[in-house]
Amino acid sequence: MAKQKKAASVPVKKTVTSSSATRREKRTETTHQGSGAPSQAAQTISDASKSPIGKSPVPHIAAVSNLSASVKVLELGAGLYLLGLGECGGSVTKGPGVLLPATYVAGAPAGQIEVFGGATGPGDWLGPEGGSIVVRIPAGGGHIWITTYRRSDHDAVPIEIQVTRLNQSAPKASRTATSAAAAAGVGQSEQNGVSKAGAHEIKTEVLVHVERLGDRLFPGGGWIGNRGQRRRIEAFGIRPLEFLSPQEIEYKAFGPQGRETPWVTDGKLCGTRGQGMPLTGFAIRLAPHARENYDVYYEGAFFEGGASPPAANGDRCMSTKPDDPLEDINVRLVPRKAP
Repeated sequence: MAKQKKAASVPVKKTVTSSSATRREKRTETTHQGSGAPSQAAQTISDASKSPIGKSPVPHIAAVSNLSASVKVLELGAGLYLLGLGECGGSVTKGPGVLLPATYVAGAPAGQIEVFGGATGPGDWLGPEGGSIVVRIPAGGGHIWITTYRRSDHDAVPIEIQVTRLNQSAPKASRTATSAAAAAGVGQSEQNGVSKAGAHEIKTEVLVHVERLGDRLFPGGGWIGNRGQRRRIEAFGIRPLEFLSPQEIEYKAFGPQGRETPWVTDGKLCGTRGQGMPLTGFAIRLAPHARENYDVYYEGAFFEGGASPPAANGDRCMSTKPDDPLEDINVRLVPRKAP
């Protein structure tokens, strides 16, 4: 994945610490790596896994050794931010469920800071190639913990972190988004088809993962992508900013040879990163209880088929050509009556 280009930075306070392993990791090693007979804790886990139906078995704890971690803590004021994390560097090895080096991003106080834009839950993993994470900080501010894990016999390579504030005043935000898009080679514009955001259109954010450019976040209501440059969109996510919660908009992606994802919600990324697999179509709908009051309209532009006919409310948006990569996306979320 290409490194992200520098964006307007926001001053942050950083606290850096490091350790050879977390307490949890040390406890895990003690439980599973002793010689001779298994420890009492290990025996208890083994016995609990055989408990009868209706009991709650204790999950197996994977042994993790030879692991080190480094931590950076960002202190941010209230607002919406895009965090761009560069490549971790060093040799890539396989860890429990992730490729190392890997970075985990989480907010504190827990439960008050939203971390989204990735494909997993409230805290997100990024692989060796880095990527982008969006965080929402509540009134009073908060801290973002960025923890990078790697093998202890590999040299620690500091990762580059770029912080960009997203929720500035409307005119200024528009200029910032346009400048960032031009610099990155990803644009938002009005072209034939669905018009730009109207007076009563619901404000949204659209996150796209673009071939060789990585993650890019833009306001909804216009074309987002790079039509004519043949850079494939490999994943996307949508998040309403008003009237609707992130759980009330659902979307799925289609890929080559009939691949299809489940419906995704909560602003999570739908598709893949770093696998060279383009999207060849998508669909968007509202949650059942919201369909009486809102409509969603969308269209895409494809390498060979060009702009698709507009689709709405869960219909498939596809090219007229088979397995035609998506390169541009346009989404509008509107109420059936003015809010």
